[in-house]
Amino acid sequence: MMRRPWVLPALVVAVSCGTTRPSATPLGRGPLAGPESEDVPEAMEARRHRPNETYEVAAVPDAGPPEASVASKASAKPDAGRALAASPGAATPGTSAPGAFAGDYRGEDVTEMKMGTNASAPQKDPNARIVVSEDADGALAFKLVASNDGSTICTLKAPRPTGATTALTAGQHCFDQPDSPMQSLVTSGSATFTGSRLVFVLAMAMTVDLPDMRETGSIDYRFDGKRN
Repeated sequence: MMRRPWVLPALVVAVSCGTTRPSATPLGRGPLAGPESEDVPEAMEARRHRPNETYEVAAVPDAGPPEASVASKASAKPDAGRALAASPGAATPGTSAPGAFAGDYRGEDVTEMKMGTNASAPQKDPNARIVVSEDADGALAFKLVASNDGSTICTLKAPRPTGATTALTAGQHCFDQPDSPMQSLVTSGSATFTGSRLVFVLAMAMTVDLPDMRETGSIDYRFDGKRN
């Protein structure tokens, strides 16, 4: 996860001190479609003036009595779903086994912040860390950990995964700092598990309250790591 302290980029100052002007260069035009060809192949032209023709259709031989219905054949096969449910420790299709996703994940993350037409350079951390825990109902909690001092940046919650993916609950705070004019709320996000790998993606709406104005922007965050 990103290191603390996380200082607001200079783009906040750039936005508050200047205004964005429209580009003086007009946008280009895409290629216009040329006229379609009106050529008609000679064969098609000759067929159009050909006298009406008649055709004979051969009779289809009798195939005999139909075989046993598909439903009858299917009923003879064992019920795969019942067999799966009867297996000890097997998970119900579409859900996961208890504790399947909990663990300490470490890898790399990238954070990008935009405000108006200004954007900060992507902030990369090769020592990112997210700790995933699971409650009795299978709901997950994702604790984002600062890589420089091990402190908790925020803990975000998500419902029990469907398959190997869960959606983050919108409206949660993250990346807020004490005595900072910046606040950010989760607008969307997801966590996808593939074996021991976790891909965690967040989109957040950001507001910065300056003494004489309020600026709005967005934060995009992506973590890719593996469980230790």
